[in-house]
Amino acid sequence: MALSNIPGTWKLSGTILLLALILSLSSCTQYNVTGGTGGGTPLPHTLQLEFLQVNIFHFTWIDIADEIEYRLLEDIDGQSGYSVIANIPANSTSYDLYLPLPDHINSVYLLQALRGGSYQSMGEVAVTGSLAEAVGYFKASNTEEIDGFGFSVAISGDGLTMAVGAPFESSGATGAWHPSDPDYDIAQADNSALDSGAVYVFSYTGSYWDQEAYLKAWNAESGDEFGGVVAISYDGDTLAVGAAGEDSNGIGGESDNSLTDSGAAYIYTRTGDIWAPEFYAKASNPGMDDLFGWALALSDDGFTLAVSAPGEDSDGDPDDNSVSDSGAVYVYDRDALGWYRQDYLKAFVIDDYDSFGNALALSEDGNTLAVGYFSEDSADTNPYDNSEPDSGAVAVFSRVGAIWDTPDFLKASNAEEEDLFGTSVSLSGDGFFLAVGAVGEDGNGLNQSDNSIADSGAVYVFEYSGGTWTQIDYIKAPNADSLDEFGGAVSLSGDGYSLAIGAGLEDSSDIGIEGDIFDDSAEDSGAVYLYVRFTDVFSPYSYIKASNTGEYDFFGYSVDLSWDGLTMAVGAPDEDGSATGIGGDPYDNTAPLSGAVYMY
Repeated sequence: MALSNIPGTWKLSGTILLLALILSLSSCTQYNVTGGTGGGTPLPHTLQLEFLQVNIFHFTWIDIADEIEYRLLEDIDGQSGYSVIANIPANSTSYDLYLPLPDHINSVYLLQALRGGSYQSMGEVAVTGSLAEAVGYFKASNTEEIDGFGFSVAISGDGLTMAVGAPFESSGATGAWHPSDPDYDIAQADNSALDSGAVYVFSYTGSYWDQEAYLKAWNAESGDEFGGVVAISYDGDTLAVGAAGEDSNGIGGESDNSLTDSGAAYIYTRTGDIWAPEFYAKASNPGMDDLFGWALALSDDGFTLAVSAPGEDSDGDPDDNSVSDSGAVYVYDRDALGWYRQDYLKAFVIDDYDSFGNALALSEDGNTLAVGYFSEDSADTNPYDNSEPDSGAVAVFSRVGAIWDTPDFLKASNAEEEDLFGTSVSLSGDGFFLAVGAVGEDGNGLNQSDNSIADSGAVYVFEYSGGTWTQIDYIKAPNADSLDEFGGAVSLSGDGYSLAIGAGLEDSSDIGIEGDIFDDSAEDSGAVYLYVRFTDVFSPYSYIKASNTGEYDFFGYSVDLSWDGLTMAVGAPDEDGSATGIGGDPYDNTAPLSGAVYMY
């Protein structure tokens, strides 16, 4: 399929997936109508369309007499032809569709009434524009300045549960809280533990999104930064939360703060709509400034958890701290008796300051693990060559039974000093595709060796086939610009056909989808780029901005796709809105750096 050459657009034609946004509607008569028009006087064309949060297409019309039923038809791309998507009872005057926005940016809708033995048209409406009004705008239930809501975000594989981290939230509350709890509001308003952090859980009830829980560490204390990273199972019932600033030594109990920033991870589980603490993870060899819990990855079934500690210092022997900040990854499994540590992993070549584990990804079965270490220094695939400081690398481990194999060692095709390859990593569900971000890469998009756009960033895609990992794609933003940090966040859909890429420092002031990619008037507002894969090559699909774009919001700092790639959550941790909950006023910027999350 060919890319559109229309100025101000950046998308693929066709019916294949993904995002959508703000939209204006227009009536449309140039499309073929499915079904007869009947005899007699034509019916009035009263069909109207407006957009509501979150992802709701709201259709209205004037009811007519003597109809037996209505039906709604959709032409998903405006050229494939109509198909029936809903049968609606007689005497109705409205209908709501909950639609993941990606597939519907060019859709056309037709309402018909069954009357006198045939279906007669009640009018057509077409989706045009950026769909900003349909984009979900999520805020914390206790929004305050500098909370960083959206610093991390994870959406369940089924797209029905979302967890949002706010690591600088300061409540002194502990444990799991629910809106029905008697002291829920009091707990959220207690700001006695600066930067203790919190996680907010939202769920889709079948007709709307709502906040389900407000989670705190059960040993919450100042500076723990609980919620710096979150990971969630496919069904949304198991949630892992990192707190890299937690200080306990793992021996004297959860309240022993003798190891500053040793870090911890927490597991919560859901029964019905009630969340409860389940497991508190510490490294088996905790150390000061190890930052255990900096990155997390959870298998789809919620039974395998990987936790990194990029500041860990061992030489491979957990008790030997002779290699500063070399980093480590700890793998946990869950069985009928509970959670236990399954393995302790280090890089194949262990070097000072490599920060092994700054990013993690697991396949859906938990048996393939990708580990980013963006401070690794080799120039090529020889891990002993340290001639390119901070070029970065990724290690990919495979597990057979309980044994993790010697990792494959991956480098960028144009590895260079300070490219930071491995800033972000994401695996497809089957573990056969891997996306890697490199925010410091300097290419101009045409020639990998042309370093004329400093820190524009790049994403590399690898495929595992025949026992070997091979780089199959090198992706640059179509509007690559200095310091955009394209690739700061990456998310592959479970099916491996959709790829979302965050560039938290991109500068366009546009809103919604398909805006002007060359408008640099809103510094560090941020953007997300959506790609889809045809065979082995990812092609641009949508260019996505917040619905209330603002300078220094860092939209795209975090991003996550559902398994099918049709629902996307994007964090903007420095957004300034003072609203609370879902769908509030996005233009009241009186709570600096409170943060927001957007759903498409």
